[in-house]
Amino acid sequence: ENQYRDLLCICKVRWLSQGAMLERVYVLWEKIATFLESKDIDSLEFWYPKKLSNLAFLVDFTSHLNNLNMQLQGRNQLICEMDGYIVVLETKLWLWECQLVKSNYVHFPKHQETKPTKDNIFVTVISELRTEFSTRFANIRSITSDLRLLALHLTWKWAPYHKMFKWNLLSCIAVIY
Repeated sequence: ENQYRDLLCICKVRWLSQGAMLERVYVLWEKIATFLESKDIDSLEFWYPKKLSNLAFLVDFTSHLNNLNMQLQGRNQLICEMDGYIVVLETKLWLWECQLVKSNYVHFPKHQETKPTKDNIFVTVISELRTEFSTRFANIRSITSDLRLLALHLTWKWAPYHKMFKWNLLSCIAVIY
């Protein structure tokens, strides 16, 4: 485990750096385009409003994924906690999909700045991602209740309640039978 810890750190930094780099390109797009033009390099892509809108959406969406990435990092997390972060993102994906259908860009502020046209490509992207998440995590969903029970057992401070719990458990069993 120790020999691979640095690799995980490097991957995390690289992924988060990509998001930061995308944001910097979005913020500096006019200066980048001007610089490219000064070097006689074609920069028309930067001036198309649809391309800028796509970049803005990518910046916003990458920011949301970076937040998930940071939540999943760290020690002493139970798998059910990590699964909870995934469930929250899946719920957000559903919400974002519904909002984008109605041209509500409240969770995509940079995309909103570009005054996007009604385009369902982003709805399709989010819908496909939501499907991918539910497929990839289907196995965990089938054991979610078991994971929650395990988490309760691992996180509950049993010592002060041990005898009382045993007595109540025995009482419940006696009532059932």
